[in-house]
Amino acid sequence: MLDVGQGLSVVIRQGNEAMLYDTGPRWQHGDARTHHIIPRLMRKHLRLQSVILSHRHLGHSSGLRASTRRWPSIPVRSALRNPAHLP
Repeated sequence: MLDVGQGLSVVIRQGNEAMLYDTGPRWQHGDARTHHIIPRLMRKHLRLQSVILSHRHLGHSSGLRASTRRWPSIPVRSALRNPAHLP
């Protein structure tokens, strides 16, 4: 579990591969993804394989935009009824 302030983000890893469960919150001048999650993955030399969003609440899904900018082809799973997401 990562400390992303008021929100949630969990990295599930096996070897050098990782899955991200929720992307944490977004703030006026950034987001948890840019300030906490990406640096953590880089320090641990982890390759992100997929993202799972639990629900639409800002503390859980606001960092998704930074994720898809960094990894444009990363699969995203959610129940948000977004046609770009896997069920």
